[in-house]
Amino acid sequence: MTLLPTVFADVRAITGAAAGGDRTRFYGLTALSTALQAAGVLVLIPLLEALFGANPAAAWKWVALMVAILAAGWVADIAATRAGLRVGFALIDAAERAGIGAIRRLDTADLHGDRASRLRGIVTKSGPESVSAVVLLFSPLIHAALLVPLLAVGLLLVSWQLAMVALIGGAVLLAAFQAGRRAVAKSEEAFADAGRALDDRMLEFGWAQPTLRAAGVGTGTVDEVIAGSRRRGSRLLAWQIPGDLLFTVAGQVVLIAFGITTGALYLNGELSGITAAAMVVVLLRVVEAAGSL
Repeated sequence: MTLLPTVFADVRAITGAAAGGDRTRFYGLTALSTALQAAGVLVLIPLLEALFGANPAAAWKWVALMVAILAAGWVADIAATRAGLRVGFALIDAAERAGIGAIRRLDTADLHGDRASRLRGIVTKSGPESVSAVVLLFSPLIHAALLVPLLAVGLLLVSWQLAMVALIGGAVLLAAFQAGRRAVAKSEEAFADAGRALDDRMLEFGWAQPTLRAAGVGTGTVDEVIAGSRRRGSRLLAWQIPGDLLFTVAGQVVLIAFGITTGALYLNGELSGITAAAMVVVLLRVVEAAGSL
């Protein structure tokens, strides 16, 4: 997950020391929430063992523990969300203080073409989106980076074989995700460039309407840009499909490997039927953590 250190460094550089407390609270509470999620999944194993065992009444203590873990996770999520939103507002405040001033200091000759398109996107969309992006994008990144290792450590108490499959499977899913993203990244960049070019041509076309009508010039330039944007969009879809397919295939391989390992341990008498059934929930959380990316 090489993306995480870069993202954290960027946010720290933009928001500065003033938002240091909110950043620490957001990261810490999100990590705590992830640990509580892992604990809640693992508590399901003794809970089901007690519930379907010889003394079902013994399951109450595990039910109480699970409820306590879920309540603590809920509180941690709320507190993390509030801290994350404060970090997002700090991003906008930094943009207002430094970004707009920097734009005003630019030479008017630099406010054309690609730079103008990028600045329009920053002002109209990137600012508002940054408030929710801290919560909606950073939280899945942290969960995906921490949940699988935490579950694997917890599975050591059940079976080291399952712990290894979960850890290796999580690594495979993350690697497949990154490989798929690399396959799409260049096409996405080209598609974004085509969108900015179309934006520029449409603005120029709108401003130049009186002159174009007087000269009897058609819309050839705009038509060419639209056609180019359509071609790059088709290319993006062509790369998106194999990228998503790679992750889907990797997920199916991990599911099969975990299922085979669980079945073999059950047939050898190393796992009870109840524990084997609970492993399905554990596996789904591993796949969900990587899939949420």
